[in-house]
Amino acid sequence: MGGADSFNGGRKLRPLSTRIYSCPTSAANTNFDHRFNMAEQNKRELMMLNSETQHPPVMVSSRWNPTPDHLKALEEIYQQGTRTPSADHMKQITAQLRRYGKIEAKNVFYWLKFQNTKPVNARNGDDRW
Repeated sequence: MGGADSFNGGRKLRPLSTRIYSCPTSAANTNFDHRFNMAEQNKRELMMLNSETQHPPVMVSSRWNPTPDHLKALEEIYQQGTRTPSADHMKQITAQLRRYGKIEAKNVFYWLKFQNTKPVNARNGDDRW
């Protein structure tokens, strides 16, 4: 009796197979799982609502809001004759204005462009400005 079967006395072993048991309460377990999941979801939503009341969401605007210092500096630049600065000059202006708060080169560009349209609109009788 040598070989692979010698360790168990020569008996042949059955192959292992998984057994599937049907549970008469499987429908009840499914309902319980669903109720448990819903309770957990409701608890998370309630916690989120409570945290929002304690810490209201911060409104963030994508629109640039110039500070009084920004406006003063931009008006000085405009009074000095700068109307359509080059890209490099606009970057320099923007770098200087950053000390007064958040600003981008496009803000400088559009502010100066808007100032240029005011006299044109006034000449054309448009008094919205």
